[in-house]
Amino acid sequence: QISKSGFFFIENTFYDDLRETNNFRYSDNIVRFHPDRPYRQCVMEATVFQELTVRVGERYLYCHFGHCEHYIVVTNVRMFHKEDNSDRRAWPVLYYEEKLRTRKCVICKIFPAQKVSKNDRLADENPLYMCNNCFQHLHGRYDPVNGHSLSHIDRTVLHLADYHHE
Repeated sequence: QISKSGFFFIENTFYDDLRETNNFRYSDNIVRFHPDRPYRQCVMEATVFQELTVRVGERYLYCHFGHCEHYIVVTNVRMFHKEDNSDRRAWPVLYYEEKLRTRKCVICKIFPAQKVSKNDRLADENPLYMCNNCFQHLHGRYDPVNGHSLSHIDRTVLHLADYHHE
């Protein structure tokens, strides 16, 4: 069975998730490895949000499965207002910032893709994501103002675009 162990690390304090009977303190190894640091250890489920000391804009860590890390940032702290949702379960308000996914060049598998081509006769994949260097090796020089100058490219079939992220 996969352990559901995890912890939050906020202001030099580990808040270990020990809700399940087979959960363990991931923070034990970190504290043991750094005896010179003033780390504290608490049980997450015995802590309520109002007991935390947080700084607005500071990045805090949530770690689970031993290696999966997520950053948490408190962006706003304010007093409760009569127009706010009175259901305690609605708080704190969570915002998720999606990570931008960037593909690697499928040719060299080293650099991030900067071009994407569709219906490329020279490609094994469709679409084909390439870095500029591999694109030039595959197709020759590309002139962004006048388009591709090589005759072996049928621009009515090949669709080429700059690639940034998904």
